[in-house]
Amino acid sequence: MAFATVLDGFCVTLKCSNSEIAKRCGMSSSTLSRYRNGRRIPSIDSGAIEELARGIAGLARERGIMDMSSQEEISQALKASLSQGQPLGMGFAARLDSLMQLLGIRNMEIAKALRLDSSYISRIRHGERTPSDKGSIAETAAQIATMRCMELDVLDEVLDLFDIGESTEGLNVEDTDSASRVVRAIKSWLLGSKITDADVEALLELFGDIDQGYYEWVLRRAAQPPTATMCASLLDPTMQFYRGDGFMWKAELGFLEHALECGAHSVIISSDMPALETVLPDAAIEEYQEAVADLVRNGCHITIIQSLDRDLRESIRAMWMWIPLYMTGNVAPLYLSGMTSQLLCHTNSVCECCAMASEAVRGNEEDGQYFISTRPEDISYYQKKMNYIKEKASIMLEVYHGDDEEGMAKFERDEAFRLDRDALREVCADRYKNLKIVRHADCVVLSVKRAEEFHFVIRHPKLRYVVSHLQ
Repeated sequence: MAFATVLDGFCVTLKCSNSEIAKRCGMSSSTLSRYRNGRRIPSIDSGAIEELARGIAGLARERGIMDMSSQEEISQALKASLSQGQPLGMGFAARLDSLMQLLGIRNMEIAKALRLDSSYISRIRHGERTPSDKGSIAETAAQIATMRCMELDVLDEVLDLFDIGESTEGLNVEDTDSASRVVRAIKSWLLGSKITDADVEALLELFGDIDQGYYEWVLRRAAQPPTATMCASLLDPTMQFYRGDGFMWKAELGFLEHALECGAHSVIISSDMPALETVLPDAAIEEYQEAVADLVRNGCHITIIQSLDRDLRESIRAMWMWIPLYMTGNVAPLYLSGMTSQLLCHTNSVCECCAMASEAVRGNEEDGQYFISTRPEDISYYQKKMNYIKEKASIMLEVYHGDDEEGMAKFERDEAFRLDRDALREVCADRYKNLKIVRHADCVVLSVKRAEEFHFVIRHPKLRYVVSHLQ
């Protein structure tokens, strides 16, 4: 039985309020709620287990519930549930149900807006039905929840309780754009995936590689003087198509080499194709990193737009590939939700001298095709297209070099205005020699100190959510 289920069973039996139990356990109400709902899982050797066991046993004795009065037995039961492996986080049904319960949203409200039967919404909430269009239900629920939060003046509390990650700084309840921001954040949270132990391990492996300085060779290459010897272009003077074995890799690398040969100053890349990082061996990834580093050393600025709809482990793998390039200061990472289609997937890249595009039927990407064009009309079209996409994207990560004291100071001043003391905490303390990880209210800060010092401010919602489960 999962840890959250065991803990919630103890709490329900006590018939006490969440805040009363939390107070006796020496923790905040929001922390206890996250434990009970599976959004946070303590490590088996953390002090949180004994705090929970002591508080629950004490309340049980006061209420005469003698079969729950042993702190040792409760501690053993909680630890036993942890040893079984935990499906961290909640699925769509559990998230929808939690949000509706908290804000008193009735099945009928969502059903009426979507012209559905209220019993259908009830079955979805209880996991008895899997909706064919989660997006519409999530959108409607998010709209109703946003209005209810504003009516009850509980927006801050709700966003914090569910780790939804939208800052309320500058929000105006009368402003349509502000309300839309909250709706998008709640919808994104509702559609989020469960987090598994394997996801957490993948993130810890990434942190370990950062701690060991796996990125340093990329920085050394990017810091070399510009070279007049460019790679030969793989392209025809006008247009070239790529299909068959290895077509994806050949086209991606061909675009970068052509941009380098032509002395490009600005490159924008956006893709919802299967990430190169997940289908290529490490040697091929290094070749790609070398090509991007060579663009950087020649003064090119690169914007990469990642899909928020990617599988979580795919996102972590993408971070592993791109973090060394972000550290150069010339690669700007953004993320965008809604890029993924159920039918087709695409890639778009453009610079001043060429454009690349691809399409494939999702699930049959090996039968898709890429094309790269140097025709002015194609370059102009894709530059406009990519700038439109860029305007809709959000900042995924900010990088501050150790010498950029002014930039980091500004970040800390901005954070001070919205600082949530319960959310601000260091995770994985003493696990790494050169890396410190601090979770803030709406971001995660990684500080690495090796030959050079860097600070990463991660705003990617899914990655923040995984970090919220670390101890």
